[in-house]
Amino acid sequence: MSQKRRIVVATHNAHKVAEIKAILEVPEWEFVSLDNLGIVEEPVEDADSFVGNARIKARHAHEKTGLASLADDSGLMVDALGGAPGVYSSRYAGETANDEANNCKLLCKLEDTAEKDRTARFVCAVVFIDEEGKETVAEGSLAGRIACEAQGNNGFGYDPLFCPEAYGFTRTAAELAPDEKNAISHRFQALRILSQTLQDTGPSEDTCPSEDTCHSEDTCHSEDTCHSEDTCPSEDTCHSEDTCHSEDTCHSEDTCHSREGGNPSPGRPGPWGWR
Repeated sequence: MSQKRRIVVATHNAHKVAEIKAILEVPEWEFVSLDNLGIVEEPVEDADSFVGNARIKARHAHEKTGLASLADDSGLMVDALGGAPGVYSSRYAGETANDEANNCKLLCKLEDTAEKDRTARFVCAVVFIDEEGKETVAEGSLAGRIACEAQGNNGFGYDPLFCPEAYGFTRTAAELAPDEKNAISHRFQALRILSQTLQDTGPSEDTCPSEDTCHSEDTCHSEDTCHSEDTCPSEDTCHSEDTCHSEDTCHSEDTCHSREGGNPSPGRPGPWGWR
């Protein structure tokens, strides 16, 4: 039996490793975490895009282990805020902020924004680096709208405020059952795109088979082009230490208490629950 190819996932979360394994469905790969390899240090994630931060984590894992590595980064982008909170999603209200504080600040920022203008999307970027250092990037997104008040007890992060378009803006992500949420997830999409991209690329066929067949007059004309579009649009970030003075509700006339109806878009459930 041939030895499995080891892939280090740039995380200390064993549950995340298991979920990535289930989504990618590559029996020939063995997925391990940083903890499995005794790596405790964390790289500084200071890029200005999700792809950039995922790349930092993937490169760190690859350089520390010499193995192929996989990393992800994700967050919320609100159109009315110029893409914020973006890469600062987990610390929107400050470095030590929790979900409640982040959601409170988001509601404050959108207090005077009409319902139709509260469009947003969750974005996930994944970066895979093989043993030779070749990089493959994939991204997934989930479109929706920000509600005017928190609803639902499931999920975490901005889920209580995010109404997915796929379900007609009728419920927040925190009101969805796990299978409903998983079927439309931005991370599930990104990982499936990555899987398909790796299958499609495979070994390069654009190089000369051997030195014996590549003569001086029959040169290789393949030119590796750069397909990566690794930067996200610049995101306006909020550097102020704004505190929420509202009671977490919107005072505009366009409230989100009346939500549009609609049928959920079909999707393939993914065996995961993290963002």
